[in-house]
Amino acid sequence: MRSLGNKYGYAASTIHKWIMQDNTQSEKHEKLLASKIAAKKKEGMPDDVKQLQEELRITRIRLHLIEAMVDIADEQLGTQIRKKVGARQS
Repeated sequence: MRSLGNKYGYAASTIHKWIMQDNTQSEKHEKLLASKIAAKKKEGMPDDVKQLQEELRITRIRLHLIEAMVDIADEQLGTQIRKKVGARQS
């Protein structure tokens, strides 16, 4: 630091203060970035949950429609498409 002070015409203590200020600002900046990243991760989770809830809703609707189609086919064709619970497999 002494050589830098001599080269640029500043006291070594002034250069030391500048370096310490820069280190402090860098640490604050890193902490700020880390907190922003953590906040984005927390914000991102509800989007994933919303997407999964929407997929679950659509799947339930499809299941309801398939069950209705089976019921209608049973009525119109006079058959039983659903597997009986206690039936043996051949």
